[in-house]
Amino acid sequence: MQRLKRFTLGHWLLLCLIPLGSLFFVGGPDSTSLPWLHAFWNFGHIVFFFLFSVSYSIVRSFKSRRQIIIFLVAVLALSLLIEFTQSFLGRHFSLTDVLRNLTGCVIGLFLRARPLLPVAVFSVFSVIFLVNFYGLSLTILGDVKQQSRGPIIEDFESELLVERWQGAVVASELYVLSGLKSGKADFSPGKYPSIHLSPLLKNWTGYDAFEINVFVPGYSILSLNIRLHDQIHHRSQARTYGDRFNRIVQIEPGWNKLTLPLKDMLEVPNGRPMDFTHMSQLSFFFVDLKQTQQLYFDDLQLVYFN
Repeated sequence: MQRLKRFTLGHWLLLCLIPLGSLFFVGGPDSTSLPWLHAFWNFGHIVFFFLFSVSYSIVRSFKSRRQIIIFLVAVLALSLLIEFTQSFLGRHFSLTDVLRNLTGCVIGLFLRARPLLPVAVFSVFSVIFLVNFYGLSLTILGDVKQQSRGPIIEDFESELLVERWQGAVVASELYVLSGLKSGKADFSPGKYPSIHLSPLLKNWTGYDAFEINVFVPGYSILSLNIRLHDQIHHRSQARTYGDRFNRIVQIEPGWNKLTLPLKDMLEVPNGRPMDFTHMSQLSFFFVDLKQTQQLYFDDLQLVYFN
């Protein structure tokens, strides 16, 4: 009973943090999760070590600046050990996460031992905190905008969302079908030069077709490959060709309107229906491209048939 009386709020908080610490090694968002969840998970490093710092300082208060420095060095060593262990568990060693851990500790120390905390240390880690918080806020804003603008998949009017494309894609004012901008994509020579958008607007239910507007500069007729898949395919260990939607279309100089009925995609995945409630990735690519090719995309959207 006497031992229990010695347990302070700090002790109980430290005990509660033990199961949360397991999240450094198991769990977390996967490659199909929306970006805000990845950003929030990463921000969790700051939150966890903020709570750890506050809890520890309740149990054992800091009396000198030397103790502060020793504590931060110990947290640095612990963080490096965590990241080193993660590298054997299918995760990546991340110095950015180490900085997040130290940031959480410094913010906690600012609340609990402000007079002993070197101003330079607090200033540096305050900037790191603000950068992480700003990044989290932008990511949440981007997800809200992307997932609430259906039936639009992409209209290239938002720089924040254009940055989510993988590949050489930028907003352009040169060839525009509607609005102020289109998306200019550069495909370099190669076996499968491509651009990808992931994540997509997740829920495609209730629509009849996917409409794509693409502009071909020059005078050549091109064969463009279109690929679509859902989260089930993305999470599968065997991502076979037959488990996704694939379509080769001929596009001519000028604007081309491509209409892909969703019913054509429904039974494409082998042995199962396409999950239109959790769409994951859209890709455009060429096969054996011999020279650099530019395309302009605009008004990628879901439509109804009248």
